[in-house]
Amino acid sequence: DCVARWSGDEFVVLVSCQQVSTDTAVQLAQRLLEVIRRPFVVDDQDVFMTASIGISFCPRNGDEGETLLEHAAAAMYHSKHSGGDNFSFYSPELSVVWTRDRLVFEKELRIALADDQLQVFYQPIMNARQQCVLHIEALVRWLHPVRGFLTPGDFVPFAEQIGVIEQLGKQ
Repeated sequence: DCVARWSGDEFVVLVSCQQVSTDTAVQLAQRLLEVIRRPFVVDDQDVFMTASIGISFCPRNGDEGETLLEHAAAAMYHSKHSGGDNFSFYSPELSVVWTRDRLVFEKELRIALADDQLQVFYQPIMNARQQCVLHIEALVRWLHPVRGFLTPGDFVPFAEQIGVIEQLGKQ
């Protein structure tokens, strides 16, 4: 198959098997999680990652790409909200919860934009060897009233999806 970056920190894995069984999907998801969990080194620092995986099947969960992606996203968000570092299969009940959560999150983001809840932080990019600032990066954070500080990966891809990214850029 194929691995592609979907948006932000989301990736899609397409497996082109005629009859992918649930067992095969479980094995693939477990293998992906094992690989992602392996630490890697950046500038002599061990870096650890985890993933939340959502799985949908064609044609069982839909026969159009957009539908399958939405269903996989609903399963992925279920996995993420269940603690992450795991995988979940799509079920119709997840779509109801995911749609409701998306609507609430959209409302909260629109309120955050209107009420200036987004904050810009400036982070210097340093050259450690020469001990000097190379440039400064502007990072937006959202002080969510319930979830605390949200990083751009938590809301920028969603802002793009709902068409408020330009408004966010003006903040």
